[in-house]
Amino acid sequence: MWACPVCSQALEKTERTWRCGEGHSYDCAKEGYVNLLLANQKRSADPGDTREMMLNRRAFLEAGYYQELASALSQVLQDLKIDTLLDCGCGEGYYLQQFLRSQPAVSIWGLDISRDAVRMASKSLKQGGNFAVASSFQLPVLSNSVDLVLRVFAPGSIDELKRVLRPQGAFVLIVPGPRHLFSLKQALYDTPALHDLPEVPEGFECESERRISFELKLPNNEAVNQLLAMTPFVWKGSREAKERLENSAQFTSEADFYIRVYRQNEH
Repeated sequence: MWACPVCSQALEKTERTWRCGEGHSYDCAKEGYVNLLLANQKRSADPGDTREMMLNRRAFLEAGYYQELASALSQVLQDLKIDTLLDCGCGEGYYLQQFLRSQPAVSIWGLDISRDAVRMASKSLKQGGNFAVASSFQLPVLSNSVDLVLRVFAPGSIDELKRVLRPQGAFVLIVPGPRHLFSLKQALYDTPALHDLPEVPEGFECESERRISFELKLPNNEAVNQLLAMTPFVWKGSREAKERLENSAQFTSEADFYIRVYRQNEH
């Protein structure tokens, strides 16, 4: 399913190298992933989330704090009965791992602009997926090749989604609900705002929508700091408020998510 980021031809894998018909080649890292992010697609030397953010995210998710969301997502994906899945912004691979436990036969492809994230995902799912460092705005993916595109809290190009999806393909999007982590925002900001839900992307119709809401209890200081470190809140809010949170023995907030399934309009 990978396409050459230079000439857009199909990439074929031979041993540890992906190569196209024009002779462009990309070697796999020891963890199994391939770097398909061209230098002119980068805004920095090492873009995306840092290794520290990914390690905190992995520890937080593997502790089960978002298990309710992961289980709901796996059920939604399972009900769609797909053969191929492309995760745009796969992070360290937690949600893909959860899904593969119930659907090991699905062909999994994941990409993220963060090399550290892709390295971790590829190492965790070495036998269950294909991973690449790449931009969600310039997908190194063949046109009309994907049954389902998944995006979990990740940005990306809608035009690129339309290009890579098969005619009857689905786009599954997870976004924060209005009250997601609102108590945390109240602790950091003077005037916290509710999350706005995104509009239905142009050219798509919303086939189904599911809201997942639950109380998020963080029982110790370690969990509080992991949550802060894995979110954009690590850079935001007042320093004094953040220091108080970082020293908290425990914290309770709201988890609020929407899982939406979109299909392209036929006209």
